[in-house]
Amino acid sequence: MGEYGVIKKGAAARRRIKTSLMAATALGAMVALPGLAQAQDEIVVTAQFREQNLQETPLAITAVTGEDLTQRGITDTQDLAKIAPSVNFRSTGPYGGKTMGAYIRGVGANDYNFNIEPGVAFYIDDVYLGPSFGLLLKLIDLERAEILRGPQGTLNGKNAIGGAVKLISAKPQGDNSGYLSAETGSRNLLRFKGAFDVGLAEDLAMRVSAFSESQDGVVQLLDFGCVNPDLVGDTSAPHTVRDEQPAQSCKRGTLGNSRVNGARIQFRWTPSDNFEANLSGNYIDDNSGGAADVLLFVDPSGYSGYEEPSMPGVPFFETVYGVPYDERFLPPDNYSSYATFEDPYYGLDFSPQATMLTKDATLTMDWELSPTLNIQSISAWRSIAGTWSYDSDSSPLATDGVIDTQKHEQFSQELRINGAFMDDRLHWTLGGFYYDATQRDIGTIQAVPFNFAIQVDSYPEHENYAGFLHVEYDLTDALTLIGGIRRTSEDKVYRFIENDIPGTPSGVFPGGLDVPATTSYDRTDWRAGIQYQVNDDHMVYFNVSTGFRGGGFNPRPANLQSVTPFGPEEVTSYEAGVRSEFFDSRVRWNNTGYYAKYKGIQLNGRIDSIVAGEAFPVSVVTNAAEARIWGIESEFEADVNQSVFLYGSVSYTDFQYQDLGPAAAFAATNGPTLDSTQAYTPEWQFNLGFNATLPFFTEYGSLYLNGDYAFQSEQYPDTRNLEELKIDSYGVANLRLTFVDNDEDWEFSVIGYNITDEKYFYRKNYVSGNWQIKGVPAPGAEWGISLKRNF
Repeated sequence: MGEYGVIKKGAAARRRIKTSLMAATALGAMVALPGLAQAQDEIVVTAQFREQNLQETPLAITAVTGEDLTQRGITDTQDLAKIAPSVNFRSTGPYGGKTMGAYIRGVGANDYNFNIEPGVAFYIDDVYLGPSFGLLLKLIDLERAEILRGPQGTLNGKNAIGGAVKLISAKPQGDNSGYLSAETGSRNLLRFKGAFDVGLAEDLAMRVSAFSESQDGVVQLLDFGCVNPDLVGDTSAPHTVRDEQPAQSCKRGTLGNSRVNGARIQFRWTPSDNFEANLSGNYIDDNSGGAADVLLFVDPSGYSGYEEPSMPGVPFFETVYGVPYDERFLPPDNYSSYATFEDPYYGLDFSPQATMLTKDATLTMDWELSPTLNIQSISAWRSIAGTWSYDSDSSPLATDGVIDTQKHEQFSQELRINGAFMDDRLHWTLGGFYYDATQRDIGTIQAVPFNFAIQVDSYPEHENYAGFLHVEYDLTDALTLIGGIRRTSEDKVYRFIENDIPGTPSGVFPGGLDVPATTSYDRTDWRAGIQYQVNDDHMVYFNVSTGFRGGGFNPRPANLQSVTPFGPEEVTSYEAGVRSEFFDSRVRWNNTGYYAKYKGIQLNGRIDSIVAGEAFPVSVVTNAAEARIWGIESEFEADVNQSVFLYGSVSYTDFQYQDLGPAAAFAATNGPTLDSTQAYTPEWQFNLGFNATLPFFTEYGSLYLNGDYAFQSEQYPDTRNLEELKIDSYGVANLRLTFVDNDEDWEFSVIGYNITDEKYFYRKNYVSGNWQIKGVPAPGAEWGISLKRNF
């Protein structure tokens, strides 16, 4: 068990069952560094519960090896979007700490709140990772990454409505191999990685992996009073507009800095040819600072109406701080901020941070009961806890701020029975899935101009049961029918508590708010498809599949009546694909087209809440809208000659709302219109890359040049599609020059990130009643050098 050969082409090979369901070894990198002169090997994936050649898998899937991820500078989950078409992953910036917004084909989510489920399902070694908070992770010692596009409701279930991402760790081999690497570069980067694989006994192997990363942030945190001494207020009231000169300079630190360490230990036990157990544990301690966030625009008229709470008619900012709130607080550039993260008015602590502690353990067991029957059990526990904060207006004044602590603990159990009947013509997988999560979200919010400080405490609990069946039947050597069904039941319990903070002005929630709520729903997803192997080099397929994103409760209720449940979203997708190889498999060209109906879209709607006998409109999340999505995707890779390898992809996505339902009430203000597009869904995306072997220093080793360019057209950070928040199109190019000695013991690289110094933003947003615009800038041109020792 655990030994995989290159999969041969043809239906006879497809019918050959692989009874071990462990993560398969990717036998050839899509873009591997060494061995460029060789023809492309075939890539093995396990998206349909068994090992299959990527080119003969009837799904829109991109698979990339861990070595390729390193060569392309992909170090965290956000960067994975570079490897596949129609994919957009990005941090939520200061609003959610280690939360990642993930969209595939225009379907996804972008909220840290535990009541808002993600729209793309993430897995590490077949273990589902629950909330969006905690998905922004560093990548550790991977064998490969797989990205599945389109709804995967039967194969992956919960929240795979947009697609799924599967990260497969490098497994212990017991061969005493390993590596150590170090990288330094821009912004005082220090990155260390290492792994060691050892045999503890004849049937027991261990692999230990570790990493450490530190880097200063991309945004300079400046002292406003030092930079602008003539604009400092003269009031004696509590304020943070400093007028003293720091000892060294006006710089007080950086935003977006990284400080993270982690380790993984794995044990692989193979006491017999028909049983294997893999036990792993992860520990990641992330003590990074607050996200890089800058103030881009101020409308002074928006703040002129604020009054001192104790003195009606008296301007607030001039009275409290001695200065008006105006353009003086705009920083000198898009990589600077005057934020203070302090609250001398109420004495609350909002120090900049985006921390997360992650711990998990997984036990996977595989039994080969016969050559055509296999059972796999995946048991996993995961815990994450983190705190994040932000200065809401990024000014030097104590106007409003948030600090939030999130805790999540989950247990999951999956059981799969994989078999084959009828002379290996019928392949099937029968399984069950259980997931249980307990969570807590504690948020502190202050708003000095409104004279309040409150604490929000919520306790969401989620429980999920599912059973599923996947079937592939070879009608002939070339024609295969595919079917699947999954039945899911989900129960959710919610408790929402909101109170004024003791010792601060009261009146917002003088009696407090404590609301319990429950909801439950059932969901059936299905898949039907047909696959035809035209010949050894060409395959075509057609699938109809569904998926859902879980429902929940209105995440930010204003009162008792607005603690309302909402149901799941659902997508039905029609997808056709062609998988082709040319010139003795030296060129691969994969094309996919799809059309999807997107229903029950979770958007803000308006309800009438009864307050003091009168109807008062409030915003709640509801299943408001419907949309249709269609698009095309094309991927290629080619061995041009013995020295040059090319790869790339392009995608076009067309998202169109067809019905807004209750969300139409917000169309003129804070909601979408029928002409709006989905958040973070650019129409066009493409990437192009190359690997080249250079004819220099051949006496001592091999010299490689790797380059890639990734482009996204304009997009919006939310469904309002406001022009002032539009993220303009951008493209980022990277280069890496690597020397490998003849024994392949040493690798030395010089790296250029964003070599054209492209200036763009990850996100933009309005704050404080649409009187300010803030943004999260991406790094400009940067450099790095790395050294790796293999053994």
